[in-house]
Amino acid sequence: MRLRIYATIWLLVAIAAAALLSSNLRMYATLADSGVKSQGIIIRTEPMNHELVFYSYQVGGVSYQGADNVGLGNPNFAALSLGEFLMIYYLPSNPRISILGEPAAKLKNEIIFVSMVTLFAPTFIVCIFAISRKQLLDRIYDY
Repeated sequence: MRLRIYATIWLLVAIAAAALLSSNLRMYATLADSGVKSQGIIIRTEPMNHELVFYSYQVGGVSYQGADNVGLGNPNFAALSLGEFLMIYYLPSNPRISILGEPAAKLKNEIIFVSMVTLFAPTFIVCIFAISRKQLLDRIYDY
């Protein structure tokens, strides 16, 4: 019976973690499948905000802006300077959606991250729950 409770808790936490963390997976997959490679120009950087890079790009004569981490296929953050061109990918169906770097590489990294958290967070939480429950029961039976 206890095993069923722990398994249920584990499954619920895993589903919640996957749902909360998988928001970028669909975008990266869509960009990897049908994104268009282009160039963006750096307009601002924020080194103290997770090394965020703000960039602008044009699609069909219309200017768009985005913000992202550098991404694979571009120079490291420390080597960047304002006005420099970077590789971006955008969706032709919605050019407002864009990322810096290779979307396939970002998708792979995101899958690994979401998988690891989805496996280890529930395991950790169930272990803490089981230990806490045992300590509580030990205290009750000691009185």
